[in-house]
Amino acid sequence: QQSHLNDKCGSEHVQKQLQPPVWYDGGGDDNNNEDMPYACSVDGDADRIVFFATTTTTSTSSSTSSSSPTLLTLLDGDKIAVLIATFIKSLQTNGILPSSSSSSEEEDEQQQQQKSVLTLGVVQTAYANGASTKYLKDTLQIPVVITKTGVKHLHHAAQQFDIGIYFEANGHGTVLFSERYHEYYRRVASNPHHHSTTTTTILSNL
Repeated sequence: QQSHLNDKCGSEHVQKQLQPPVWYDGGGDDNNNEDMPYACSVDGDADRIVFFATTTTTSTSSSTSSSSPTLLTLLDGDKIAVLIATFIKSLQTNGILPSSSSSSEEEDEQQQQQKSVLTLGVVQTAYANGASTKYLKDTLQIPVVITKTGVKHLHHAAQQFDIGIYFEANGHGTVLFSERYHEYYRRVASNPHHHSTTTTTILSNL
């Protein structure tokens, strides 16, 4: 008998049912809150992804005892978008990526012109977790654009930013990098005397 693709194990199963894949054993019996192994689940064509962590629960009856993993933490698309946005925002704050607030008063006009400002934004739908939208706007102070449901709408809106992040709650999403971002990276990579190896490595890994 043939089994169905991603039956009780794909990203939608984990995200909607709040259960780990049926085959997942939780990584062993030594899991605890201090050292949770994270895993990911994708859909059939691997354009959705969610991350999760589990803890092991033991059920006993009069004659038997069995252990099974229970979903403890779910990182859905909204949380993934916030994590990525937080990381990229930190790169702007630390001067690795230029932003509108990264120019100092000591820089002359020519230096500021040479430092391209790279815009960062997140695109969501009306179905996004409201707490994630509030955190992005109020805490991270990152622009958030709300579009119609559907990846084609999210993707189009994300293209207005140099770094555009979009994820639906089901884990369907990506990060877009504009040509201006790639131009900035090429300038950094071609001037090793003005930029640290760490900066170049981080930008190349984005």
